Amino acid sequence: MPIYLFPISELREQLQAAEVRKQRLIEAFKKTSQDFREVCYQLTGYRIDALNDGKYRLSPVYAESPDDHLLFQREPTGECMLLETNFSSQLADLIELHLSQQNSIPAFLAAVIMDLFSRQTFDTPEAVTLPSTSAQIPPQLMHQVEAGYGHEQEVEDDQGQGQEAAYEVVEAEEEMVEEEVGEEEEYAEEIEGEEEDESDSIESDVDSRPSDNEGGEESRSEAEESDDDIVCID
Repeated sequence: MPIYLFPISELREQLQAAEVRKQRLIEAFKKTSQDFREVCYQLTGYRIDALNDGKYRLSPVYAESPDDHLLFQREPTGECMLLETNFSSQLADLIELHLSQQNSIPAFLAAVIMDLFSRQTFDTPEAVTLPSTSAQIPPQLMHQVEAGYGHEQEVEDDQGQGQEAAYEVVEAEEEMVEEEVGEEEEYAEEIEGEEEDESDSIESDVDSRPSDNEGGEESRSEAEESDDDIVCID
């Protein structure tokens, strides 16, 4: 069986080409993976990092401390289990409601995000009130909170001014309607008076007509009598 021998230079070129393809694939995978993690972070509010032994660390976007994170263990069956951390120990109420009773990890993660977001905007709903902690809002987030509070005040002022303007417009429209109704009533009264005057004049004309007829009949009878007298004289 013949043995084909390739030049060493050719083998080196093939090896270099394979290394270049491998490096490009690694870079493309890193970029795709990074883009995917950023999209997940923006959409879900959690930065997900894969650790050893099938563990995943979830860092909330609204965490009050960089050390606040959740830890999940993925079992061989595919089921994910929440592991205890310093941060999860503060979420006993949410864990009992969404994991123990409802058995819903997505609902639990969403409730955690909503609770952290409410803490930062000073608008914590009573339904998801959690035990208070000694953690304070980080300084880098304080200006965002103050800016949000100021924006809310501006919105409330604008709404109050808008309501006052709307009330003024409604009152002006009501006054215009009342004036128009008054003018229409006066015009109706004037027309009614004119109609009464016309009816009175018509009745007076009707009353005067019989006397004229009687006068005509008397004149005609006198003329006939005069004619009879004239005939008798002849």
